[in-house]
Amino acid sequence: MLEELKALGRLIKENYRECAVLSLGALFLIIYKKHPLDERWMSHVVYFFALPVVSILALRKNPLDFGLRPGNWRLWLKYVAVAVAIIIPVLLIASHDPSMKKYYAESTESLGHYLVTMALLLFAWEFFFRGFLLFGLKDKFGEAAIFIQMVPFAVMHLGKPEIEALSTVVTGTLFGFIAYRSGSFWPAFIIHLVLNVGNRVIMDFMQ
Repeated sequence: MLEELKALGRLIKENYRECAVLSLGALFLIIYKKHPLDERWMSHVVYFFALPVVSILALRKNPLDFGLRPGNWRLWLKYVAVAVAIIIPVLLIASHDPSMKKYYAESTESLGHYLVTMALLLFAWEFFFRGFLLFGLKDKFGEAAIFIQMVPFAVMHLGKPEIEALSTVVTGTLFGFIAYRSGSFWPAFIIHLVLNVGNRVIMDFMQ
């Protein structure tokens, strides 16, 4: 038993940063679910941005190295343009799904308020998955970090309409790929914001 504990200790010591990123990431997700703050956007900012940034500093790393820099913006602008061109027709098709209509028709806040809160929420959300997790794991796992961060991202969509939950396996991978290739989480944030706000606009129009 002692030898097994020593082996576990060596494993943690040799992979301390990845162990910290994954363990803290799991912890933040659990706390987010079990102890939500008064406002949903506030929960995201605290659990998915502030705490990860503190963790990065505790690891003696620069938060800017976790996707906060613009990165190769000339490359990711192309990705954003293509994604936006695809998003609109996809949303129009998905808007006819009964489960999507029921889920998103429940929102009563104004479009302006929705835009501001969604921007804050998704900024933190995307930093957590496509910043903290992706760039925190890429040195050890390389491009495989794209798929690692996709798993909790998809799991966090359980409870959403089935068509949306299933799509997160694809979107989570694509967002991770774009962030990894461009060295920045910003394109994933922009695409995700356009996706959510576009969906809200279309749902409002169809009511």
